[in-house]
This record gives sequence, C-alpha cells and structure tokens, in this order.
Amino acid sequence: MGMPALVIFRVPAFPDVTFPVKPRGKRLLFMFGHRAPSSRIDLGSWMATFWNYAQELVEARATEPRDDFTSDLLLARDKRLARAQPSRVTTVVFGLLLAGHETTTSLLGNALRRMLTHRAAWNEICVDPH
Repeated sequence: MGMPALVIFRVPAFPDVTFPVKPRGKRLLFMFGHRAPSSRIDLGSWMATFWNYAQELVEARATEPRDDFTSDLLLARDKRLARAQPSRVTTVVFGLLLAGHETTTSLLGNALRRMLTHRAAWNEICVDPH
C-alpha cells in the first residue's frame, strides 16, 4: 500500500489497513470509464466491497465510539438538527477515503513525473530541498 492510502486511512481511524487499496484509477474507471460489461461488474464489485468496508467501520464506531474522526461525525450534532445517520457518516468516510487517496496519489505521481521531465527544476530541489 502506498503512502497516500496509509495517511488518509488514519483520518477516519481505520485499523492498520486491512483492505486491499484499489489499483490506481479504479474509482475513476468505475465512474467515468467506458468499459466492457464484465469489467464494469468487476469495478462495481470492488466499489461495493469498499463501501462495505467503510460501513463496517462506521457501525463499529456507532456501537463503541472512540476518540477519532468517525466517532466524532456520529456524535456531532447541531442544536437544530438530529445526529447524522450512520448511512450519511458512511458516505462521508467513503468519499473521504476515495477522494483523499486518489488526489494525493495523482498529485505525487504527476509532481514526480514533472520534476523528472524538467531536469533543471529537479536539480534545484536536490541542491536545496528546503
């Protein structure tokens, strides 16, 4: 598992990651790709498995809250509104994990690629990394 996933999985307090993080871009392929039906079934199955993984964490925190982001979401309340339903908290956790992992992975990969294709900029960073 890559560093972006390790970092973002700590926000909602997933245990040291037990879920196999998707191959790069799987979420984007699911949402925007034009794939053969068999491929769409595989991608949809992966997304459902990932949703269930997030849902299990939310259910565990609803039963036994801890000092973490997911528990805080479940317990947060505005005086005018009822507490968030676990299904809504699952949506937030699911989106956070996918978006946070996807964007950070893309940022790091694209930044490294740019630095390696612009050798002068890479050399400047190597000379003075601060």
